[in-house]
Amino acid sequence: MSVLGKYKVSALAALVIAAVLTFTVFNLGLHKKHNVLRHDMYQYYNYLPAVFIYQDLGMGFGALVDEKYGAEIWCVPGPNGNCAPKMTMGVSYLMAPFFGMAHALAQPLGYEANGYSSIYHFMLALGALLYAITGLWLLRWLLLRWFGDVPVAITLAAVFLGSNLFFYQTVEGNMAHGYLFFLSIVFLILLWKWNHRPLKQYAFFLGMAGGLITLIR
Repeated sequence: MSVLGKYKVSALAALVIAAVLTFTVFNLGLHKKHNVLRHDMYQYYNYLPAVFIYQDLGMGFGALVDEKYGAEIWCVPGPNGNCAPKMTMGVSYLMAPFFGMAHALAQPLGYEANGYSSIYHFMLALGALLYAITGLWLLRWLLLRWFGDVPVAITLAAVFLGSNLFFYQTVEGNMAHGYLFFLSIVFLILLWKWNHRPLKQYAFFLGMAGGLITLIR
């Protein structure tokens, strides 16, 4: 049997899309320019250094971060005088594993372990890319439950070429869109599984996926 498996046309389409995304992300090199996070993306992310490095959800730690990183750390003053982040923390839950790896590797690799040096940008770019590629493979798996190999390949190409997936996984990979793409496919797969076998674990993970989708948007 081919290394691509039985459904090799759709597998090849998914591999080509994954390769194009990977090449574009690292060819652009936004992580080298500290541009993986910008504007809203910082607001999704800032929860992680706020909780795990600075213990300051009021975002008052902005003055402690070296200006050379250009980090955007701000919050919205409330009527009681407290400062609250504008964005919800849903995206930060999905960023968390890659933030954790970056934080563990920062000092051993010679980077500042402040949440905003180059290693954090690199790991976040990698994380967003892996979520997108995983989402595409899961979408392929789900579509093959109903459709043939070639129609699924065409559908994957249409999603890649006809939607904003390419832009939001390369130029603005850490906006909410790519994470929602991944979670939406996970939600649909869990719903399909629960409809076939209404097990408690499927209901639990459906609730988790639905809750994260709601928390993000």
